[in-house]
Amino acid sequence: MAEMRLLSEYEVVSVSPGVIKSKVNGESLSIRVFLVPLHVFESDGKFSVQVTAVTAVDTDKPRFGEVCSPQKTTGHNGVPRSQSKS
Repeated sequence: MAEMRLLSEYEVVSVSPGVIKSKVNGESLSIRVFLVPLHVFESDGKFSVQVTAVTAVDTDKPRFGEVCSPQKTTGHNGVPRSQSKS
């Protein structure tokens, strides 16, 4: 098996988001997903790219709420059904 080599020089020419349109409880959501390259590897003339995903969400019914942080996102368990508004 050939050894993978980390390439230190590469150029990101453009980044286009993937867009997911969704409707939840009468609310229209537009979810944009950007794949941002972190590392590029080369092995036997073939390239592999390690990426991170960045998401952004827009809604047609904006409302005030607490600001999201990675700590809240990874540790949030959601709202139990008995407490959710119907």
